[in-house]
Amino acid sequence: MVQVALFTILASLILCACAGLFASGAQQKPRLPDGAAMGSATLSPSPQPAVSLQAPPASATPTPTIASTPIPRPTTLTETLTYTDTVIGYAIEYPTDWHVVSRLGGPASLTSFDPRALGPHEGLSAALTRIDLAPDEKEQTKTLDEMVAGAKGGYGSTPYQVLREEQWELSGGTPAIRLDLQSDSLPKTAVLLTVINGRSVHLVGYGDLSLFDAIARTLRPVPVPAVIITIGDDAGQ
Repeated sequence: MVQVALFTILASLILCACAGLFASGAQQKPRLPDGAAMGSATLSPSPQPAVSLQAPPASATPTPTIASTPIPRPTTLTETLTYTDTVIGYAIEYPTDWHVVSRLGGPASLTSFDPRALGPHEGLSAALTRIDLAPDEKEQTKTLDEMVAGAKGGYGSTPYQVLREEQWELSGGTPAIRLDLQSDSLPKTAVLLTVINGRSVHLVGYGDLSLFDAIARTLRPVPVPAVIITIGDDAGQ
């Protein structure tokens, strides 16, 4: 009986201790203000920057251009030959690889090409050069001023526009006029006008004119050989 009573007392003490612990835990629970409700914590993800997946604009690939480099053309004479007309009395120099078609006392043509290679109806390209020396006949000789006026009026029936006009002095103090002429139907033409030994002379260049001035400046008068008339002895005297 005594043991049963002791067991009952110990059980009562244990129950009282547990009740005290529960009461202590209830007192430590935080109280919320009136009207406030216990909220639950929510995790809001921080905003992330928008990632653009757009492809970069395609760069326009420039079309490659091939720069056309002009072929340098000589403007001075190096090795030359000399053509001399002993009837009119003039001389002119030209490059050694050029060709000359001439008639003493008449016209002469200096060409950078073999004139036999072009047909009579083929045009002259811009890469080729032809320089014609055309003397007037003795009875048609003009003064320098008359030659200039005639050149400005046009060769043949084609009127020309004067692009350039310069006064030159050739070897021996011979005056000359240098002209650049152009018409609607013909390209630029280089012209040198002068009077040599009493004969009016037209020097006209076509095509590539890079050497025209260098050649034209070599035009010069030369002495005309004297004509010696010998009279034989009359055997009958």
